[in-house]
Amino acid sequence: MHVPKVQVPFDKAQKYVVFSVDAEEGHVDMLWGDPDLTWHNDIIEKAKSLGLAIHKIYGGGRIFIDEQKKQIFVWGTSDRFGPAPRYLVEEMIEGEYPDYKLLFNCEPHQA
Repeated sequence: MHVPKVQVPFDKAQKYVVFSVDAEEGHVDMLWGDPDLTWHNDIIEKAKSLGLAIHKIYGGGRIFIDEQKKQIFVWGTSDRFGPAPRYLVEEMIEGEYPDYKLLFNCEPHQA
């Protein structure tokens, strides 16, 4: 089963979580969002339901990917898990979307 490391639907504001899972090659960092889930922990539960073994939860916040403008907005924090480390978010997002502008601490309506 292929599981994407970065999974964030376009054009919907949503909560996201950065976490690592146990894999054959060691620990793999992931960044997942889901606009249909209410809580950050729901994203972790979704990952577990797919059979992923959660190694560590780094934190979370909110994210919005504007596909037309090629901008990614990252803001906020998870009440349960705290803020996601910025360096991990940058590394993962820039690796997946190298042509997009990444904006931290900026909600989509502020741009």
